[in-house]
Formats: sequence, structure tokens, C-alpha cells
Amino acid sequence: MIAPRRVAAPARRLRLVPSLLAVLAAGCGRAPAVPPGHPVSGAVTLDGRPFVIPGTAFGKVWFHPDPGKGNTGQTVIVGHIDEHGRYELPGGAAAGWYRVSVVVAEKVDTQNPSGRRKSLVAARYGRPETSGLAVEVGPNPAPGGYDLRLVTR
Repeated sequence: MIAPRRVAAPARRLRLVPSLLAVLAAGCGRAPAVPPGHPVSGAVTLDGRPFVIPGTAFGKVWFHPDPGKGNTGQTVIVGHIDEHGRYELPGGAAAGWYRVSVVVAEKVDTQNPSGRRKSLVAARYGRPETSGLAVEVGPNPAPGGYDLRLVTR
């Protein structure tokens, strides 16, 4: 008859480490609950036509929570405008009203990185306070409900 093998006390403790880590990971360090993000995407138009972004430029949209309309969120959400004038907010946005700013400008000139870049839209669109663009994010947007309509200077 073979005698049962005795495990040394330190080895027994090491076998418990993975279980303890799993318990700690499940209960510690949790982020506060975040409202679910609703998908947000749309077209950026200039004077009623899709805003085609040339290869020498870049475009971004910023969604700023609008506390004046009850959105007390603290996170500004940024999306990239593609070459066809379409944008999408990665991860979406919580329901509520947002003031929107848009920047479309020439890319940095590597020969003159500190030089000014030419904006391809009116300067007012670069600030949420002056852009005049507002969007209400929700679960069932109307078709084109997140489109951003810009006009020439």
C-alpha cells in the first residue's frame, strides 16, 4: 500500500493563490457604472453636399455634453471624419443633448510643424459655444438624425 503523499504547507498555500486572485479581481477596482452608449454615426455636409476630406487634410467631431439641456456627463467624445465625410463615435454616446464642434484642417506640414494649418471650415465650427450644432442622442434616432450640416463661411 502506498502512503498518501503529504504536500508541504508552502505548496498548499501556493495552490490557493489563483483562487484568491480571482476573488479579489471580481470585487476590487470596479469602475462606476456607465450608462450604455448608443451608436452614433452620421454624415458631415458642407452646403448640402457630402464633405469630402482631401488626403492632405483631417477631420474630427467632438460631442460635448450640454448641461443646459440636462446632460451632466463629463466626457467629451471624439470621432474621426473619413474621406467621404462620414463619422462615427467609437463606443457611442450616452443618451442626452450634446453641443458639437467640428474641425477640418490641413495636416501638419512636416517641413514646418509649428506653422499654422489652414482650416477648411469656418472657425465658428471649432467651438461648441459658437458652432450652432446640437444633437440629441437616444435609442431610436431618425434617419439622418446625427448628420452635421455645415455652411461655407
